[in-house]
Amino acid sequence: MIGMGGFIVYSSQTRDNLVFRKTSKPHWQTMDLENPRSLKMRVVNQPYVPMTELSSLYKDMESATKDDQKTEEAVADQ
Repeated sequence: MIGMGGFIVYSSQTRDNLVFRKTSKPHWQTMDLENPRSLKMRVVNQPYVPMTELSSLYKDMESATKDDQKTEEAVADQ
């Protein structure tokens, strides 16, 4: 019974399909794409390769949104 309760708590904190916290970002948005790690309990011959192209794309998108926010603030100040 204790093992099952522990597994339920572990699963609710580490799985992406069980979301109880709406304020924090999901794991797939916070994972480091250049240094990926396993979120599974047991992994069999599954390499986690870095996704540098996707990481650079996300960085470009983030910088573009920051630039857009700066231009909106500059227009609003005028």
